[in-house]
Amino acid sequence: MVEELKIESAAAGEQEKTTAIDEAAARKVKANVMSIQSECKGILDEALPAFNKAIAALDTLKASDISEVKMYQTPKDELIMVFSAVCLLMGVKQDWKSA
Repeated sequence: MVEELKIESAAAGEQEKTTAIDEAAARKVKANVMSIQSECKGILDEALPAFNKAIAALDTLKASDISEVKMYQTPKDELIMVFSAVCLLMGVKQDWKSA
């Protein structure tokens, strides 16, 4: 019985070493994840005001605004860029006619 206990104790010691190595690796991964999370949060915090402003601007659109845009033969480059982005997001051809 004492021999069996020694064997089990040795096995437990080996398991403890393996667990300590795994724990150290997990701590490194956690530190990396926390760093990435912090970086992403900073980027998100920077982008959210512009996003919220864009959403608020959408609330001011009227049907007459859309009709006016449809009448443009040669729209400004900024307008083309916005509509191209919308077309890209919607999966349609990125040209003025499709927009």
